[in-house]
Amino acid sequence: MEYRINSSYEFTLGEIPFEIIYQQLNLVVMDMVEICVRGLKTKNIINWGENVFDHFYEAILENQEIKIKDKDIIIITSKIVSMEQNAYKIINNVVPSKIAINLGEKYNMDPKVVEVISESCNGQILGGVEHALLTKSKFGLSANAGVDLSNCPKGYILLLPNNPNKFADSFRKQINKKFNVDVAVLIIDSRTLPLKRGTSGVCLGLSGISPIVDERGNQDLYGKELIITTKAVADNLATMGNLVMGEADEQMPFAIISGFNYEITRYNKETMEETMMPENECLYFAPLMGGKLHE
Repeated sequence: MEYRINSSYEFTLGEIPFEIIYQQLNLVVMDMVEICVRGLKTKNIINWGENVFDHFYEAILENQEIKIKDKDIIIITSKIVSMEQNAYKIINNVVPSKIAINLGEKYNMDPKVVEVISESCNGQILGGVEHALLTKSKFGLSANAGVDLSNCPKGYILLLPNNPNKFADSFRKQINKKFNVDVAVLIIDSRTLPLKRGTSGVCLGLSGISPIVDERGNQDLYGKELIITTKAVADNLATMGNLVMGEADEQMPFAIISGFNYEITRYNKETMEETMMPENECLYFAPLMGGKLHE
């Protein structure tokens, strides 16, 4: 039996010099991509109105082994952005409508929470299951319009942040000023996927990086042209961050991604809107518009 490492060397099994193996392994490693994702824990829980960057800076100083470099990607959970912005409702102050009461009974939910969800998505509630409503908002389809009772004080309902693109850009500028590096910043939340258990990450706002890469017109491994493929870069990065940040009591609202190759982009408030797909082109939403699928 013969094993060919490359076209320059042929050896019988058991006769391959270690130097050749090492050389070939080095060639393989040179073609590999290494991406590092590190979660960053804060010293204290972030409370209403507190400055998120102050907590980030303190966490960096506490973890001196972490050095922020050019083209690193800073991931921030939307929860703490909402905390800084005081984006919340007090449950006891909410007066549910008759529609909210009916939906609450149907899906076993607090009508006051349903009312806040309805307000957050301008009434675009498409249906639901027990404890959750399917909603449509400017961020697309989501559970409960991003409204959350977790990771905020008891008696409060946490809303999605206001203008996450603008927040990401401001945060990015503060990093540049403090650390003299140019990075990208993503504000992320979690989401569910149709017919799949569990959550993954989704980007709500960003600065410094394009959220999608259009692969249409490129060829696959067999020379066939890609017709509809676009790569959800920001959402994939959000999921990477979500894995190390967690969603329970980890107290790790930041993540730093290093090694991902991308082009630094200028701030564009319309960038995330470009990721939204027309309703009639969406595989999941178009059938809802037309009723039943064609048999």
